[in-house]
Formats: sequence, C-alpha cells, structure tokens
Amino acid sequence: MTPIPPQTERAGVLGAVRNGAATLLTIGRTRLELLGNELAEQKLRIAHATAFLLIAAFSLVIAVLVAVALLVAIFWESRVLVLSSATLVFLLLGIYALVSARKAIARPDDPDQLFASSLAELEEDVRQLKEVAKS
Repeated sequence: MTPIPPQTERAGVLGAVRNGAATLLTIGRTRLELLGNELAEQKLRIAHATAFLLIAAFSLVIAVLVAVALLVAIFWESRVLVLSSATLVFLLLGIYALVSARKAIARPDDPDQLFASSLAELEEDVRQLKEVAKS
C-alpha cells in the first residue's frame, strides 16, 4: 500500500472543509428564506386583521351614531339626558378600549408561535450536526 502524498491529503481536507462550509451556507440561506416567508405571512395576517378591524370600527361607529339619534328622537323631551348618558357610556368604553390596547401591545400573546417553523428547522439542524460530530 502506497502512502497518500501530502499535497493530495491537503486537497482532500481542504475540499472537505469547503464542502462543509458550502453546506452550512446553504443551510443558513434556506433558514433565512424560511424566516422571510414567515415574516411575510405574519405581515399579511396583520394587514388583513387591521383591514377588518377598521371596517368593523367604522360600521360600529355609524351604528352607534344612528342608535343615539334614534334615542334622541324617541325621547325628545329628555334629549339632554340621553345625549349626556350616551357621551358618558362611550367615553368609558373608549377609555377601556385604550387601556386594553396598551396591555395587548405591551405583552405579545404567544411569543413561542412566532417563527416556530424556523426554530424547529434550526433545532433539527443542530441535532443532525451533533450526530455527525459524534460519528
């Protein structure tokens, strides 16, 4: 059996290092693409929710205005009492909504759900790399 020349051995080791680096870069690129897809999905979900919330808010405001106008028309003699009561009720509801919105913004519902696919894939990559390192 003839020994492997040092130059060929270096080329083999260098080639293996290059292949390993290329593989790691490919894995990193794939994970970044997956992360980008998840970000795009989250952006679309938020945009749809925002659009529906704006439509709902507009519709509810119109409904409330019409309801208050109807109450004023029905109870015309007590219009001051009806309008002041409606003002108080909607002021309290608005304050409650603002406080609730601040709380919702301050703490996300479930941070573990965000980028769950990317994190799962990265954990699988780490597991596979540990298996290869043990071999």
